[in-house]
Amino acid sequence: MAEKWIEGAIHKSTGNPFTDGENLARANGERISVTLAASTANTPTRIKHNLNRVPQGMRIVNVILDAAADVVWYRLLTDDDWNEQHIDVRFRFDAATVLLEVV
Repeated sequence: MAEKWIEGAIHKSTGNPFTDGENLARANGERISVTLAASTANTPTRIKHNLNRVPQGMRIVNVILDAAADVVWYRLLTDDDWNEQHIDVRFRFDAATVLLEVV
């Protein structure tokens, strides 16, 4: 099944070009490359971003793995909250290079 993102669900037109431009800027994400060391699976990984706001979500765009694994990320209720500077996520794999899109 192909992954499908509908950006229109994130950005809704208000009819005001200034507000619309500001809202669209919030919908645009940032791509971040992260290298995971060995033995880091299922541990919190802090990822810095430059969105200057609390992200709405994240998706994996591409992964290069040393061995076959489930490409999954998740958060626990006990993990730190996302903020304007970083997000904390956990991956079910390690020893990989991951390209993320944070929105």
